Amino acid sequence: MNNDKFLLETEKAIARSNKLLVKKNLTYTFNNDRLGNFKQVGDLELCSSTRPLMSMMNKHVARMAIMVKDPTSHSRKEWNAVLDDIRNYTLLCDALLIDLGVE
Repeated sequence: MNNDKFLLETEKAIARSNKLLVKKNLTYTFNNDRLGNFKQVGDLELCSSTRPLMSMMNKHVARMAIMVKDPTSHSRKEWNAVLDDIRNYTLLCDALLIDLGVE
């Protein structure tokens, strides 16, 4: 894959992620806080908000671990769903770290 195609595919992936983040915002915002669901679960489990995020992301990582064993037996749609979710969890983790004051 040449660099131009790589950049184009990266832009498409970021656009999919942004669209999904906007959609999920309506479902997962808690107390007017975009990261509130992770904080609420952290409070319930007596841990930092980053731990529930990792647990929630791990189901997608586990799915990816299965898929990589035979990558061509999965559709592009299946791959996009898994990769977009994992990418978004990393972005949400970045936001949590900022919210926690990690510099």
